[in-house]
Amino acid sequence: LENTHNLCYGAPLTSNYISDVKSILKKNNINLHIDGARIFNASVALNTSVKNLAQDAESITCCLSKGLSSPVGSLIISNKDFILNARKIRKALGGGMRQAGILAGAGIFSINNMVERLQQDHDNAKLLASELNQIEEIDINTNQVYTNLIFFNLLSSDITCHDFMSKLLNYEIKIDYKGNQRFRMVTHFGFEKKDIEKVILAFKKIFQNKGN
Repeated sequence: LENTHNLCYGAPLTSNYISDVKSILKKNNINLHIDGARIFNASVALNTSVKNLAQDAESITCCLSKGLSSPVGSLIISNKDFILNARKIRKALGGGMRQAGILAGAGIFSINNMVERLQQDHDNAKLLASELNQIEEIDINTNQVYTNLIFFNLLSSDITCHDFMSKLLNYEIKIDYKGNQRFRMVTHFGFEKKDIEKVILAFKKIFQNKGN
């Protein structure tokens, strides 16, 4: 299971949903792994602990970059035997790294300091989505902004998706194109409420000049 679920607009999966899936897996002797790259976002959005969301899983991964802002790094968590085997497989596949203490230090800082501030990213995403909803060339469902991910469709036929992204780069705004006129934006540490106005202004300028 992926939590939050990217293709479902970054929606967080509740512990009740995970428990229901676990009951099915248990009957069929299947282990549950949670891809928790954004599990801390799910925790904040649902106002519950990561422990609660992970209690039915045999293993879980989480990302130290993304919302937690480390330069690099992910963790896999499970029982002692699982981790021992995982380390062996990682080494066999060339995934070992020496002198990783600096990166580990960044990860520890992220876990200790960057989780509680995730709510700011979620709030900024909702505010940004609300402003985007006022632009006629943008099709967005503000009720589907669950965390810090914003998905929208480009309605204008006067500008291509790639030209749209290219013009945004001129304003130092980088977004993700998902295909079929669909885009994804992510609010993060360093993106503040005051930056929302900058993004909206850039969108409006691009659409005003879309014929040129």
